[in-house]
Amino acid sequence: MILADGTIYARNLTPDLAQILAGLNPHDATMAARAASAHP
Repeated sequence: MILADGTIYARNLTPDLAQILAGLNPHDATMAARAASAHP
């Protein structure tokens, strides 16, 4: 789910999808952390 303010709520992401979603909203710290942990 992507909210109007750009916040993204998601479960069971693949590492590649986490990186894509982090790119959609670079200010979303939670998604950025998920993307960073996907490919150390």
